[in-house]
Amino acid sequence: MLKRTSVSILLAFAISISTIYAQDNVTEIKLSVLPKTAKIRPHETAIIKTEFYGTKKKGFLERLIGDAADSKTKISSNTWKAAISNNAGSLSKPFLFQEEGEKTKSGFGNFIRQGLGAAASKDSVLYTAPGKPGKYSVKITNGGLTEEIAIEVSNSAQSSGSDKGIALLPEPETTDLYFYLAEYYAPFIAQETWFNPAADHLLRFDFDGDWKADNNWESLDEGSTQAYVYYTVMETQTHWFVIYNFFHARDYSDVCIVGTCHENDNEGLILTVRKNESKFGSLEVMETLAHNNIYSYSNDKSIKKGIHDIDGKIEFYEK
Repeated sequence: MLKRTSVSILLAFAISISTIYAQDNVTEIKLSVLPKTAKIRPHETAIIKTEFYGTKKKGFLERLIGDAADSKTKISSNTWKAAISNNAGSLSKPFLFQEEGEKTKSGFGNFIRQGLGAAASKDSVLYTAPGKPGKYSVKITNGGLTEEIAIEVSNSAQSSGSDKGIALLPEPETTDLYFYLAEYYAPFIAQETWFNPAADHLLRFDFDGDWKADNNWESLDEGSTQAYVYYTVMETQTHWFVIYNFFHARDYSDVCIVGTCHENDNEGLILTVRKNESKFGSLEVMETLAHNNIYSYSNDKSIKKGIHDIDGKIEFYEK
């Protein structure tokens, strides 16, 4: 009976705390843009950064042991929305922008230092310009407040896509006996890029001129953006397994907590090819891997759902 009473008291206390909490009141929106010139080329991107100020409501414990007055300060908010006022270009989903030199890498220590609220907060949105030059504006709304910032799209703007990095030597001709298979089945790759495209490019591991694994995050702007794909082939009596591996200098997430933000990331796909009388065999299954997500695609009706679901059919270009 005593245990039941204590549980009831704790539950009531928790409910009372939750009812006391109130939402912060945003009274001012400040916007900035990168590049600072607010001028970009057609189809290139700008980062719209938000700052919210207002009255921060103090929690129950703060009121209990300290000053009960609410304070006016900068507020972290995830309730804001972004829109293009003249419907030209496109916007990404909101994300947490990392300042230059900011060390927001993976690891439990970083997570503890940031706190859950900071790690999950979002303060920026990526604007991709249309192909037509002109002046466009992005509107940020939070509650009843609205603020706009103008972006100029011009062919004379400095391009953010130029390769200022080092040039890697050309690959020598291969003597690999399996190269013909890797070349024949090579996939078309469509890679989405985020606010720092170099982080999402398909790079060589030594894209920055060295084999150090712990400086690739910082070397994004100096390293080469030449595209590379790693591959290998394994053979059994009945099959070839053709593996394509994509290296990224950084893995990024809009919620940068343990395991989601780190440098050095490998994604890829595996092709299962059954041997037959032809030179290239018959492709049966394709499996793709990103993070901990595996998707399986089939080219053979006899292959059914098993360890993994069959997510679709393999699509071919010119058969």
